[in-house]
Parts: sequence; structure tokens; C-alpha cells
Amino acid sequence: MRIIKVILSVFVVILLTIFLARFMIDSGLAQAGLDTPVGNSIYILMKNLFGVAGGESGEGIVIDMVITASFIFVVLACWLLSKLKAEISRMKT
Repeated sequence: MRIIKVILSVFVVILLTIFLARFMIDSGLAQAGLDTPVGNSIYILMKNLFGVAGGESGEGIVIDMVITASFIFVVLACWLLSKLKAEISRMKT
């Protein structure tokens, strides 16, 4: 039963990451973040770090950064929710 829980948790995290990244890109939040001075600095740093040249590769690195940030956010949110659920169930008993 434990292995099924782990597999389902991994599946949910991946699914939520995909939906969040897609929402951020489609809604323009990623572009709005890149238009700030900090976002532009991070983009230039990553572009130089990975040796990106051209528009296609630049778009790819933006998508990769959004997916990575979404993954980190979803993992932290799921972890915090599981801790909260455990705390609530512990208080009920």
C-alpha cells in the first residue's frame, strides 16, 4: 500500500507542476517576471551560464526555468500540506 501512495504522490506532483508551469506561461506571468530588472538579470545569467545563443534556445531556457520553479513550489506545497495533515490528524487523536 505504501508503494502505491508514493507512486500516486509522484504522479500528482508531476501533474500539478505541468499545470502550474503551463498556466504561468500562458497567462504571461513568466514574461512579466522576465520584464523586471531581477528577472532580466537572472535570464542573462542563465543565458551566459548555459551558452544560449538565439531566440529558440532562449525560449527553451525560459520554459525550463518556469518548470523548475513550478516543480520546487509544488514539492514544497505538497510537503507542507502533508505536514499539516499529519499535525491535524495527530491533534484529533
